[in-house]
This record gives sequence, structure tokens and C-alpha cells, in this order.
Amino acid sequence: ELVTLSDVDLAVSGGLTSFAGPINAVIRRSTPQTTRRSGIMIGGTLVFEDNIFNSEGIMSLSSDIKLGNFSVRYDLDRESGHVASSVGPLLFGGQGLMQANLRPLGLPFTPTSGEFAARAMFPFGKERDGPQTGTLFLKDLELEGGYYHISRLNSAITLDAVWPPRSKGSQIASIGLLQMGLPVTDVQASFAINSAEIVDVETLSMTFAGGKISGEPFTLRLDDAESTANLDVSGVALPALARLSGLKGLEAQGTLSGQIPIRIGNDDLLIDAGILNTTGPG
Repeated sequence: ELVTLSDVDLAVSGGLTSFAGPINAVIRRSTPQTTRRSGIMIGGTLVFEDNIFNSEGIMSLSSDIKLGNFSVRYDLDRESGHVASSVGPLLFGGQGLMQANLRPLGLPFTPTSGEFAARAMFPFGKERDGPQTGTLFLKDLELEGGYYHISRLNSAITLDAVWPPRSKGSQIASIGLLQMGLPVTDVQASFAINSAEIVDVETLSMTFAGGKISGEPFTLRLDDAESTANLDVSGVALPALARLSGLKGLEAQGTLSGQIPIRIGNDDLLIDAGILNTTGPG
């Protein structure tokens, strides 16, 4: 982590017991996987009085792209304080943030449309002012990743800890369309966040080619580790599957059911010895 302070203008009064003035900073984090660097600019005011620090300001990607607001309070006598922040709502695509605007953040995916907002309260020190809390709001997000395309992602997530992030179970997310080679629709999931790298998926269901796919509970890893899951398939219509294949002249009748074990990596999704059985005429 590298923090650079600039344009610091402090007005000092009463010896060293109080000061006030504008303060600007640039926080940069090097991304281990690439040579790119992410940059978030922070500007605001800092006031020290009666042994209490107070700061508030804005976070931005540039002079004309505001991300959100923040405030910090620290009581030297109590050796405690808190950080409060809010981000967005950020709009993507169209008149909102474009891919070029987001490139400095080094995200592993690209939001192309939709909205995102977040709020967080992070107490720290000996006498914490309540628990950590946070909320994430995703509305009709469209994301492009290495091997997937997500459309109409919606969720409202309540965090019990901001960092490392953690939530209770039964958080809900829905996806209108998920493209990973073949399209699945009406994706519904409930989950719990255990850390920045681990999400426990409790329930998972989706529609594919007129049938249903559901998942047993599994752990989704967001770091370099591989995730595994078992998917139960029922009632997939072979005529619809034949149309999706794009093979000219391919026709089929009946339905498919069975189980598909999958392995999820950073850049791919692999089917690991799945078994599907046909019912009805083939």
C-alpha cells in the first residue's frame, strides 16, 4: 500500500491541541497479477480539536468522476473511532461510467450497464462505537468476465463485518441471463459471505433448455483456488438443446436428466465426468 499526501494546508491554533485544513491524498494499490495500478483519489478536510480527529471528504477516480463520500472520527482519549463511507449509486454504460473510466481499478470483470451502491460503518479501537455494518446494492448489472457474461444481476447484501467481509446466510441474488458457452436463465441463489475469497452457496437453481438445474450446497472460491460443485439436471428438452447447439440438421426428441459435477477456476469452468440420461424417444 502506498499513500501520497499533497496540498496539505494546516491552520494550527492553541499549540498542538487543534488544527484544521484541507488534505488530499492518492491511494494506490499494485495488482500482483498485472503491472497495472489502481488509483482512488481522496480529498477532504481534517480537523483536530479537544483530542478528537474528524475528517470528511469525497472519493473519486478523477476530478469529474465521484465515487462516494467518507468520514472519519478518532478520539485519542478513548483510543477509539470509526470510518463511515458510502459509494454511488454508480451508473454503468450509456451516460454512466465506461470501461475506460474503470480501468485504473484493475477489476477482474467489466460492468457494462446497471447500478451499484454501497454503505459501510467500520468502528475501530478499544471502545468500538457499535458493530461493523455494510450493505451492497446491485441493480440490473451486466458484467463481462473471462469466460462468462452476466445480465440483469440483482441483489441487496447485508454485511455483518466490512473487512474482512462477512454476512449471515440467506443473502439472495438473481441473474436474468448467464452465458457460459450455453445460456441459462432465471438464476436464483442464496448464500453467505465468509471472507473476501470465500462464498458459501446454500441454494442454486436455474432454467436451461426448458429444464431445471439445481445445485447442492458448495463453497465458491474467489481466489486462485478451484471450486467444485454438483449440479442436478432435470427435464432438459432435447429439441431445445439441439437448437442451441447450432449444428445444422441436428434433431432430437425427449428430455435429459442426471448429474453434472463441475470445477470452477479463475479462467474456465470444466464439466468433470457428468452423466445424463434420456427419457422418451431420442
